[in-house]
Amino acid sequence: MTPKPQSVDIAVITVIPAELDALRRVLALQDDARFKHEGRIYWFGSIRSDLRGRGFSVALTCIGQAGNSASAASTAAVISDVAPKVAVLVGIAGGMRGKRKIGDVVFGEAVVTY
Repeated sequence: MTPKPQSVDIAVITVIPAELDALRRVLALQDDARFKHEGRIYWFGSIRSDLRGRGFSVALTCIGQAGNSASAASTAAVISDVAPKVAVLVGIAGGMRGKRKIGDVVFGEAVVTY
C-alpha cells in the first residue's frame, strides 16, 4: 500500500465505481497504489504533460453516490486529505444521455440540487 502524500497537484473525483475503474485503467493505477484514509480510498500516481514538460501527481477517489451533498462533503474531505492544487469531478454525465458522446468534455454552468 502506498503512503499518503502531503499534497498532490490534481485530485480526480468520480461518482460511481465504473468511472473509478475506467480512470484506474487509463492511469495504470494498481492496487499497490491504494491508500485508505478515514473511510476514503485513494489511488496515487502521476501523469505526464508533454506541453509542460513535467509530471503531475494525482490522487484518484470515488464518492460512491450521486448528489450535491455527497459531492460537497467528499470534495471537502479530499481537499483536507491531499491538499490538491486542482480538483476535478469526472464521469459519464448520465443525465445527458443522447446529448453527448463518450469522450466529450462538459463544463457545468449551474448546480441543480437533486
